[in-house]
Amino acid sequence: MKQSMKNILLAMLCCIAFNHLAMANTFNVFPMRLELTEGAKIGTVTVVNNNDSPANMQVRAMKWTQGEHGRDTMENTDELTFFPKIFKVPAHGQKVVRVGYQGKPLPRELSFRLFIRELPVEEPGKMGMKMAVQISMPVFIRPVAAGKMPSPEVKGISIVDGKLVGWIQNPGLRYLMVRKLEVSGSKGGASTYRGTPNGWYVLAGVNKAFDLGLSRKECAGIDTLKINAVTSNGHWEKSFTLKPALCKKITGKGSKKEMDKSAAVHGGISASRS
Repeated sequence: MKQSMKNILLAMLCCIAFNHLAMANTFNVFPMRLELTEGAKIGTVTVVNNNDSPANMQVRAMKWTQGEHGRDTMENTDELTFFPKIFKVPAHGQKVVRVGYQGKPLPRELSFRLFIRELPVEEPGKMGMKMAVQISMPVFIRPVAAGKMPSPEVKGISIVDGKLVGWIQNPGLRYLMVRKLEVSGSKGGASTYRGTPNGWYVLAGVNKAFDLGLSRKECAGIDTLKINAVTSNGHWEKSFTLKPALCKKITGKGSKKEMDKSAAVHGGISASRS
């Protein structure tokens, strides 16, 4: 009984927090993704304040790579230049942030994340939780000879952290955006499963594991698994024979919490208590 009450209270607090976040999201940035060619002129990002009062903003940059299993990794960097770093945007006004790269010639595209954060301001006479709202946007610096957007390669399936994953490889010099995966399974020629896991970026030269979202029971009902990677540059599919021994290695239902949590944390709006 006590545990049930705790769960109810926790759910109520989550709803209040998300409603607060929705109301607190009073600024936007344009564009939501910045792409520059090495040696090109500086690009611009416009921060728009939708609030009735001025907004204090802070900008910081981090280098974005994808490590083991294609998981996102962020690290501090001074390779990306931007100005201003701290500024005030008037009510219903806007401010331009200039972004550039002055580094060495590139063998392949570099990727960064620009974090644009509204600094919370204490208002006299007002009580309550303050949320620091932040928008994360990707910045890509591509080589002059990078060429067109790459095509993905659906490389295979395996078990990672107890989940069935599909491996999508980006063999190109530029990023690849996997919009979604269309996963279908059959047994003896009859359809037994359909799912559409969310996609995410696959950076240049990376082989990324995508959680396919199958439970052990669902996997056991499939002998042929087809993965269709829908990207910004078309779609590519491949079929695999699914063996019972592989299904038995699944220890839990697939979840974006582990494999694709970066989409929520780094791919848009986030908030922290202040």
